[in-house]
Amino acid sequence: MAYTQLTTSPANIALARSLGATGLHVGILEALPTAMLFMQFVAAVFVNTLSYRRRLWIGVSIAQRLMLLPAALGIALVPELSDHTWLWILIAAATLNHGLLHFGTPLWMSWMGDYLPRPGLSQFWGLRHFWMQWTAALSLLAGACLMLGSGWSIRQAFAALIAVAAVAGLADVLTYLKVDEPPVTPLPAA
Repeated sequence: MAYTQLTTSPANIALARSLGATGLHVGILEALPTAMLFMQFVAAVFVNTLSYRRRLWIGVSIAQRLMLLPAALGIALVPELSDHTWLWILIAAATLNHGLLHFGTPLWMSWMGDYLPRPGLSQFWGLRHFWMQWTAALSLLAGACLMLGSGWSIRQAFAALIAVAAVAGLADVLTYLKVDEPPVTPLPAA
């Protein structure tokens, strides 16, 4: 949750504006989370062809957690490239980030659905959601403090924000390396 909040925070728009983004660019960036939802359907169909999904989910999730890092660091470290070029690189990286996020979600939900015991499942998801919301709020607060209180330019602060997000996101994914995985329970043929 920390990764998602930090990478979809208002800092994205502030950075895009600093790169000369127009309303069109901002609209594209803000529409990507919804526009890429179709990847959940692709993954939901694909997961039915798998025996196991952990390795695929971990690979997709690691790639997703690192997707914005080259663009964020590049914008800060390679100013010779034009702002317009960096803006489109940022949009492309955000597109891939959201596509991989939405592809990975059904893989993880399927895995957890087969792994977690049925008794107490609603309580587990409710408690998980509670802590996710606290993590989201605190991540946004920390991100705002970094962006506003660091004294860095938007480009430097955004690079630091995305680096912190990548570390938090990778730590989250790597915690699942030791989680058991039962085989996929495929949907019955219609």
